[in-house]
Amino acid sequence: MSGSTDIGVTAAPTLAVDIPRAAEMIGANVSDVRAWIASGLLPAVKFPSTRRPGQQSRRILIAVADLEEFVRRHRDTAPEPNAALSQAAVRRWRERVS
Repeated sequence: MSGSTDIGVTAAPTLAVDIPRAAEMIGANVSDVRAWIASGLLPAVKFPSTRRPGQQSRRILIAVADLEEFVRRHRDTAPEPNAALSQAAVRRWRERVS
């Protein structure tokens, strides 16, 4: 048999990722992602345990759609720099914006 044959199998879209992968996807620290989950800012998914009937799995997943919404919600679109920034930080911010 010569050449490759494409049988049309495609990978299913990823619906949920674990905490390290979520942190990697948005360029954040794993501990920050855990803190956002603990504070309720980022919803987490826990499936039923297969080993402990009636309990949730210990594995925490984050729905990719929730992660995308979290990033959209917290995107910095401020037209002016934050008043609490130092003057040097404000100058750097203005240089990047213009």
